[in-house]
Amino acid sequence: MQIDYAKLQAVYAAKGYRFFVNLNLFGIRNASAQVDEFNDWMGVAFRDEWLNPRLLLFKASTKPGIYYLKLRFSIINKEP
Repeated sequence: MQIDYAKLQAVYAAKGYRFFVNLNLFGIRNASAQVDEFNDWMGVAFRDEWLNPRLLLFKASTKPGIYYLKLRFSIINKEP
């Protein structure tokens, strides 16, 4: 993923989102419908104590795997 602090700030501005100087938490979803993969991104954008821009990206998943989908439906379908 090729993104930096300035690009993220521009995306926020284009979408009308408020961009905070001290801390921004965000997610970038992949268009793929594939489950059981870390194909999305979670990130943190902030300025450090010397006001240098920092951006940290982490692989993430917003789509649960089949195991968790089955588990959820088995819990929902249980008789009280």
